[in-house]
Amino acid sequence: AKMTADVLTWVADLANHHETCPCDQCRQRRKPQEAAQQARSEDFSPIGPDGKPISEKAFQAAVTALAKRNGWRTYHVHFSQKSVAGWPDLVCIRVRKMIIAELKVPPNKTTAAQAAWLKDFRELANGCDRIEVYLWTPTDWDEIESVLR
Repeated sequence: AKMTADVLTWVADLANHHETCPCDQCRQRRKPQEAAQQARSEDFSPIGPDGKPISEKAFQAAVTALAKRNGWRTYHVHFSQKSVAGWPDLVCIRVRKMIIAELKVPPNKTTAAQAAWLKDFRELANGCDRIEVYLWTPTDWDEIESVLR
């Protein structure tokens, strides 16, 4: 557990490099992004243009786009068939903070492997204000927006 915490701290510190680095590229990353200021709840709808609930893929794209607009670095396993079963859908890192999120669109539910990963990440994050773990559905959009702001 200590080694895992050290690795996560190292990853978060690496992501924060841009916070203090004087190079032009890092200064650009620090500038507030105009799109992030304009992102509002009204921009998202859990109902697609066809009147049906959005797919998990569309929900993933919306959450990822919001995170990126707000300056988060994101990682999503695109081909999960060759990945460890249950790995969370999205990992976001920004300014000494890591968000681990599993995204579900009802009626889909977490698998046993997904629940186990979320449980392990929650135990790792216990008492650590740098790591937050979520299971989000489209109805959680206000919370998602608040967390990723």
